[in-house]
Amino acid sequence: MTKNTLERSLFILLVQEDPAESAMTRAAVEQGGGATCRCQSVERLTTALARIAGGDVDLVLMDLAHGAQPGSGRLEDFLKLRREAPATPIVVLCNAQGEGLALKAMRAGAADYVIKETSGDGLGRAIRTAIELKPNAELPRSSGKVMALVGAKGGSGTTTVTLNIASALAQQRH
Repeated sequence: MTKNTLERSLFILLVQEDPAESAMTRAAVEQGGGATCRCQSVERLTTALARIAGGDVDLVLMDLAHGAQPGSGRLEDFLKLRREAPATPIVVLCNAQGEGLALKAMRAGAADYVIKETSGDGLGRAIRTAIELKPNAELPRSSGKVMALVGAKGGSGTTTVTLNIASALAQQRH
């Protein structure tokens, strides 16, 4: 863990609709994280986004198991959370039938996933791993652009034009 993370307690935001499950998950998080771990639960994504914007959220636990239909809108909620809070690691919770959805979330940027029925030490491990592997938020990310040039024959004329354009862009710092 980073020095800053070790000096203060971890703040984990739990996004889970069911209050009964939320209480059990919070207890498991606080037991697995020890005295250095605090957990707050919210029921709605909008509330979670507002809380993250307020700062000091080290990790988000997001339950993908609930909704009107299995998986309905939950992946979209995850993607929105990922877009709005790219520097905050997200660990997703799922039931055994929703493991495919959790794997999709992993491909889209989730730090880890935990199957609720078999969580045990898995939840504590997933939290520790996500915090340890958290990218340094202080480093600014620059976005790049891709430009493609296609020549009819692909000979030295295309290469010369490409190098001239690259040189001109580099001089303008684009």
